[in-house]
Amino acid sequence: MRVAHPVGDRGAVIRHAHRATGQVAALAGMIAADRSFAETTQQLLAARGSLDSLLMRLVDLELRTCVPSPALRDELDGVLRTALGRRAVAR
Repeated sequence: MRVAHPVGDRGAVIRHAHRATGQVAALAGMIAADRSFAETTQQLLAARGSLDSLLMRLVDLELRTCVPSPALRDELDGVLRTALGRRAVAR
């Protein structure tokens, strides 16, 4: 099981959000520059993946705050990952 400090985790989530913002902002520039469909969709999929990962990190922070049982947190994490079509991560 991964044990981390909430303050450090929150900072990492904020940095992740800034990176995702950059990825999304790059899309407008790519479209304006008439970049290829393949390049633009690759960037879009990367941004989407980053946002999904950001969601998982935010949920993880919230679960640690409001769900006292590690077993229940793991179960809820698995349900969310299934809903997002993501593989479970070993903890």
